This record gives sequence, C-alpha cells and structure tokens, in this order.
Amino acid sequence: MPMDSWFRSNVLSRLAGRKQPPEQPAASTADTNELIRIGQEIYSSQFERLDLETFAQRIAESLQRHLPAIEHLQIYIISGDGQRAVLRAATGAVGQKLLEREYQVDVGGLSVVGRVALNRHDLLLPDFAQEQIHKPHALLADMRTEFAIPLMVNDRVIGVLDTYSTRPGAFSAGDITLLRAVAVQLTMALDSLQLYDEAQRSLRENQALFQQTQSNLREIERLNYQLTGRAWSEYLRLQSDSTAMMLDLDSGQITPDAEWTPTLHEAAAHRQVITIIQDGERRVALPITVRNEVIGAMEFELDADSTLPEGVLELCEAVGQRLGLAMETRRLFDETQRAVQREGLINDINSDLQAATGVDVILQRAAQHLSDALNARQVSIRLGTPADNAQRKA
Repeated sequence: MPMDSWFRSNVLSRLAGRKQPPEQPAASTADTNELIRIGQEIYSSQFERLDLETFAQRIAESLQRHLPAIEHLQIYIISGDGQRAVLRAATGAVGQKLLEREYQVDVGGLSVVGRVALNRHDLLLPDFAQEQIHKPHALLADMRTEFAIPLMVNDRVIGVLDTYSTRPGAFSAGDITLLRAVAVQLTMALDSLQLYDEAQRSLRENQALFQQTQSNLREIERLNYQLTGRAWSEYLRLQSDSTAMMLDLDSGQITPDAEWTPTLHEAAAHRQVITIIQDGERRVALPITVRNEVIGAMEFELDADSTLPEGVLELCEAVGQRLGLAMETRRLFDETQRAVQREGLINDINSDLQAATGVDVILQRAAQHLSDALNARQVSIRLGTPADNAQRKA
C-alpha cells in the first residue's frame, strides 16, 4: 500500500476518532506533508524489527529534527502492572542522563506524564512560570512549555509522548494537531512492537522450557538405564539357577555355558546385531535389551554358505527386544514376590515382639529373628549409649 494511502486510511481516520477541542484547526497541507514524512520513517523503522528502546529512540530524535518547536522530547512506556510510566527514549544530553538513571514516574502522580497517563487526555502547560503544581524535572529547569499526549490502544494507555520547549507558548495550534497525529502513528507502531516483543519473549521462554524438559527427560532416561543395569546385576547375583545356556538344535541337548564368546562381547558392547564367518561357520549375535540397557546377548551358529533372508536381522533385533521385555517382566515379578515375603516376615516378627512380655524376652526374640534372617552365628544387642554404660560402671 502506498505510504500516503496508508496514512490517510489509518492515521487520519484514527485521529478523527479522538476527541478534539472545538477550536482545534485542521492540519494544513504543509503539516500533512510533514506528517507523511514522519510517518514514512515510523512505518519503515517498524519493519526493521528493532527492539523497542532502539525504535523509540530513533523516532524521538527524528521528531525533534522534523518539528522545530520541540527542543526536548521523551517517550514513556507504561509498565506491565500499569503503575509506572518508564522512560524509554529521550533526546539530548539531558535525555541520556535520565535514561541512565532509569527514570520513571508514578501513573496518577503529580508529574505531567503521570497525570496524562491516568486521565488519558492531552495536557498543555504553556508557561511553567505560571504553574503552581507542575514543575519540570531539575535537569529540564530551563524549559518553559510542556505538551504531553497519551498513547492509547482501545482506550488503554500504553505510553506517553512528552515534548518541551524553552519558549513560553511555543506550541501553536498547528503544532498540537501535528503532534496528536504523530502520536497516533507512534501508538500503532509501539503496539505492534510490543506484541512482537511479547511473542518473541514467549517463544524464548517456551524454547527454554522445551530444552529444560528435554534435559530432564535425558537425565531421567540416564537414571532409568543406570537403575535397570543395577537392578539386573543384583537380580543375576541372587539367581541360584544358571543364567547362561547353549542349545544344540541337532541333538536338543541343553548345557550350561557361562563363557562369553568374542561375538557375544561385541554384540553387547555395540548394542547391535553382529554377523561374522569364523571356523567355517556363520555366527550371528545380538544384544538382549531392556529400555536400551543391555542385559545379555545371544548367538546363533549357521552354515557359512547359508544366505540370510531379507529382513532377518531386523527380526533378530525385535526378538532380542521382546526377550528382554519378557525377562524384565519376570524380574519384576520375582522382586514383587520377594517384597511380599519380606513384608510378611516383618509383620510376623512385629507380631511376635508385640506379644512378648519383658525387655529380656523382646531382646531374645529379636535376636533370634535377626539370626534366622541373616544366618548369623551370634547376635549382640545393647540398649542405651556407651556413655550410659560408663556411668553405670562408675
């Protein structure tokens, strides 16, 4: 859309919708052309995706260059809680000092900006010398005129455009009309930038949350692997039956064999199917896994000249995973059974101790139960502390 068409359809229409004093004259052709030039800079700067402070500072300096009546200009943005107007852009050396101090005023306070932000109406002070309430900041003591305009979106104040001059009555009716129109353009641009900044901030927060979630999931996965490995090491240690075997399919004979061949070692170490030809035989080994944790391996011996059908290695991997799940199910069942047995034993011991009369009987029964559970030859129990025992001896 051409700039002048955009200006007339967006800016002038919104300006017409604002309540203007009856005596306010319409902008002259020269003022309209000046406003279009300012609008072009606001419009183009908006799409450079500058951060809000950089954009506001650029526009503040541009406005002061284009409008000779302005000798100092400030742009305030209302804080998220709506309680403060925070200075985000200001011209000149004084403006830089105020920005460095992170200057802000209370909405509804005694300052001109605070009053405009609360009342949502323009405020013109033609001469500070005649003012009893409002006075400029100490760094702006040489200013005589102030004109502040609220920057509003749907009856909501998002900021304030604040202008100064060292001359009393410096702002003419045409200047005021022009500044109001500029405020409309500036409001639309700032609102767009704020929405963009909020979207970017939300995106960064979501990305950070996603990365944290991914990190947590990886840590949980790592702990699961670790716990699975430890659980299987303990489970195999407690097994009385052999956990290794060799099956001769020709004779049907099953013999215990705990030796790990090099092929089995490689399959477990690399977590993948291994196939080699050795001593005139083809050996195929694959890991047995549970939640990506290797708990064992198995190996097949084939004729060296045999051809493996297509997809058989993928089938072997699937079988290894299913075998791992079946073994894990059995391990969990055995652990549950042991837990039930331990709980039953604890309940029996508790009942027996509760039924005992006298400290000696309780100690004797406790010692006996502990001896049975631990297969201990001797149990010693002491009540009190070493210090108590020393005092009794003394």
